[in-house]
Amino acid sequence: DHNELSALPAAVCQLPRLAHLSLFHNKLKAIDPAILALGPTLTRLGLQHNKLALLPPALLALGSLTDLSLTHNRLGLLPPIGGLASLTTLGLSHNQLAALPAGLEQLRRLTSLSVAHNKLTSLPRALFSLPQLTLLCASHNLLGPRLPPVAAAPSLAHIDARHNRLETLPRSLLALPRLATARFDDNLLPPPLAAAAAGGV
Repeated sequence: DHNELSALPAAVCQLPRLAHLSLFHNKLKAIDPAILALGPTLTRLGLQHNKLALLPPALLALGSLTDLSLTHNRLGLLPPIGGLASLTTLGLSHNQLAALPAGLEQLRRLTSLSVAHNKLTSLPRALFSLPQLTLLCASHNLLGPRLPPVAAAPSLAHIDARHNRLETLPRSLLALPRLATARFDDNLLPPPLAAAAAGGV
């Protein structure tokens, strides 16, 4: 962490038992596809605060990853992500994403997803079918005018969609059995909904 790396050192990909790799606060612009060699053992990968604009498909085929952080980069597009079947935590905040990657519906173990501070105009319906998704942070985007139905997300407890362009809220929010906090302030909601959103639905 906190170095001046502009490329992933080749020696890193030759560590057969590496489980945790943290490379945040560097100057990485690309990731060597050779990282796939770490697939059987790597469970946590931190790449936040770099200069990544693209990711090799090999990175998103690391089937043992449980925690992947790509926050604070320059990502505008991601390859299909379904190969990360073990993922529980995914951080994509503070990038330039206009859409979420294909394959999200295959992340059946995902519990936490952060996509705040991007350029998203919608969220895929498949996102709300993930059985273990507990936390969704999608604030500071361009989401609107509405969210897809959320009733198929039985574990969702916290949703943050502040600072978007939502004009209405899905009635299915009321059907979520575990919902504890829902933040929708600073949207385009009509006054009654806006008042409720400001205090947390």
